[in-house]
Amino acid sequence: MSQSRAAPIPRLKPLVSRLRPRLGLPNDHVHGATRRWELAPATRTVSPPALHHPDDLDRITGLGSSIRDIPSERRRVLGGMVEHAPTVAYELRDAVISGTQVFTWQIYLHVGTEPAPMVAGAQALHVDQASMASSWIGCRYFGHWLMDDLPRQLAVEALAPPLSVLTRPTPSQRVYADELDLAIPTVDEARVKRLIVIDDFGQNAGKKARYAELRGRARRRFPDAGGARVMLLRGSSGKRRMLTNEAALAAALEARGFVILDPGTCSVPQILSTCVDAALVVGVEGSQILNGAMWARTGATVLTIQPPHRFELIIKDLCDAIDLRYAFVVGERHGDTDFTVDISQVLRMIDRIDSDDGRVRS
Repeated sequence: MSQSRAAPIPRLKPLVSRLRPRLGLPNDHVHGATRRWELAPATRTVSPPALHHPDDLDRITGLGSSIRDIPSERRRVLGGMVEHAPTVAYELRDAVISGTQVFTWQIYLHVGTEPAPMVAGAQALHVDQASMASSWIGCRYFGHWLMDDLPRQLAVEALAPPLSVLTRPTPSQRVYADELDLAIPTVDEARVKRLIVIDDFGQNAGKKARYAELRGRARRRFPDAGGARVMLLRGSSGKRRMLTNEAALAAALEARGFVILDPGTCSVPQILSTCVDAALVVGVEGSQILNGAMWARTGATVLTIQPPHRFELIIKDLCDAIDLRYAFVVGERHGDTDFTVDISQVLRMIDRIDSDDGRVRS
């Protein structure tokens, strides 16, 4: 690995690869890879139904994802057979990493958050082989960094030394990586003779094993944690969907013995020492609740408070993969982006969860 001035011709790879679609030529990594192989096969599982009140389905007016529709999400709520995509590796030869994006003469892989350059930088790190530890979505959303890019790193570091294009990690991301013994070197300009990237969308058995490894690391780091009932506050963080009566809900749950955490002000060790092996995790649907869901004990329940205009089931996919139960309550819209929830309905759902837990234990 060395730092040197890049040759002028390869610096044109960003321009050439981005022009290919205008000529009717593909520029994706599936077509441009020099080699492709499967790391984990596709998996078929049965997804359990989400705990919910049937009336909540009628409150859903919009989704958080543009690639889904309300009828299909209603079916996902009810559970059933799910096909999980395989994890696939691709070898890219003589790759250029520039502006947090990846290029060859045939490929433009949009990963990081920086705008794609027309020409790669003159000064670059030269690497014989590496693997890409970042994903497009993980570079943009903290929750996806937790549940997608951390297990991604475990997959790619077995193939080649990992590199990340998350060039401005948050303090929390740095501490999480340290606590979980993950070294994530970042780079914004590099030339890599052999770069391995992966598609890791499916919650297949291989990804489930990587979740188990991460959860085991957290448990070994915080062996005295366990059994907490936790509410993780969202406030106005992330994409706005503020629960206007979140403080009142927190007060009601605190009266029931819940620990109330604000990930925006708590340290990562505080979060992990509370959330590792937690019994019940509650919060507005969003990245902040993954601070608890990722580490809750097997068989625990995650209860999301859903805005009716931005219903989302991504966290259910994680819960299914790591053997957690998933529950939700849908609120009522308040203004353009905010919403409120019936606190008594949330408390009834928690009573139902506790009742189900009692039947399981008996």
